Amino acid sequence: MPTHGKRPKAAKATEATEATEATEATEATEAITPYDDAATGDEAEEGRAEVQPGQELEAGAPESGGAQDAPVNGGSVSNRSFHIDEDAVGNVEKVTFFREEGNVVMERPADGSDEMLMWQLFETTRFRGKKKRSKLQSAINKAHAALSPLVVTLNTHPGTAMAVVAHAGQYQSAAPYEFRTKPLPESVVKNLEVYYLQIDQNAEDRHGNPYVPALRSGRGGKMRWRGSMLGGRFPHAIVSLKDPGEGVCSRTSEYMCADNNLKMRVCMKRKTDSDSVAASEHEVLALISESFSAQQRSSWCDLENKMVLYCFMEFADGEHEGEVVGAHAFENPPDYGGIFKPAESPPSYLNQDEGVGYYEYNMLGGSAEITFGFADRVTNANLKPAYKRQRFRMVVKAINFYVAGLAGFTARSSPFMIKGVLHNDVKSNERYVTNASGVVVDSAVPDMPQ
Repeated sequence: MPTHGKRPKAAKATEATEATEATEATEATEAITPYDDAATGDEAEEGRAEVQPGQELEAGAPESGGAQDAPVNGGSVSNRSFHIDEDAVGNVEKVTFFREEGNVVMERPADGSDEMLMWQLFETTRFRGKKKRSKLQSAINKAHAALSPLVVTLNTHPGTAMAVVAHAGQYQSAAPYEFRTKPLPESVVKNLEVYYLQIDQNAEDRHGNPYVPALRSGRGGKMRWRGSMLGGRFPHAIVSLKDPGEGVCSRTSEYMCADNNLKMRVCMKRKTDSDSVAASEHEVLALISESFSAQQRSSWCDLENKMVLYCFMEFADGEHEGEVVGAHAFENPPDYGGIFKPAESPPSYLNQDEGVGYYEYNMLGGSAEITFGFADRVTNANLKPAYKRQRFRMVVKAINFYVAGLAGFTARSSPFMIKGVLHNDVKSNERYVTNASGVVVDSAVPDMPQ
């Protein structure tokens, strides 16, 4: 039974000692966790609001349709004594302690339970430790940028590739290289015009209703905007953001990605008289192959025999529209001058010494998927003033030499923004749609696209 009134001084002293020991232990634990984004701009304010003592962090966003409880970007931290499982936004889901007499597993307590109070204290202490270390990581990044060896990145405008060779801290441009193309007969080009690539964004539920943010009652009955998860792993969500400027009350709905772990799927489509239907790369390759003799085809390599794709990210609007996103655009430089995890590299024929890179991949059966993440500190809050509020978009280009120059074989995603965490805006399986009557309603997990 709970007691009321004054507690004995000995009890207070014991509690204070235990709290101090718990804080020191969790700070020691946190010392081996991966570095998070530096808290800059809006995200610094966001961080302070997210983890107030006694307030539980919300669950992470799902990675894909159909996995009800899957996080957007879950992770784990380990050493010889314990293993911590985290979800997308840093919530601790489980801690396993390794002991000779048998492992001890502690799982996240139920919401509202007494045990959750200590769990929240643990998470809050971890978050504070991450903020402290982000300042140290900023200095480390700058040292990496100044001292790391030569790196090769890609810098393009639509239709043009540019290999950039420079020290990571300089980000200087070198001579541009166009994506390599080979000519086709006009009749074949005409036949290929009905084919195109499309990035799968899963922005609608299985009934065709678009996912939208919703105005919902929050704590104390105050109305607040809540974002909606989407139906796949790219983008992760759609949220409502206040438009910039003092005294501005208007808002804009924006697609949003967390700062890592997304899966992007690209499909081949064919236009018909009334609609578009799923197609296969084999149809395209057959049209190309039939226009050459067997002797001519005998010298072909993968970049002519297959539908090889290459992806990168560019700015979607403003004066920098079409500019490939590079580390130079961020206040606190991403690790080693890269914006992706794993780090990006040019197509193999522009970077022959390195071979085929991670972001050069094949389409099979009419679709292709690639899983990657954004490097730490690749967020809108970390952009330099010249790029602030600019949105990003992913670009997927077929680099088969015979289609690289055709408009339909370069696909661009809808514009989106990137945040270090999303749980202030949306939580796992929180989805809203505009129904056929134009009313915003909750959307259940079974209504997610297949």
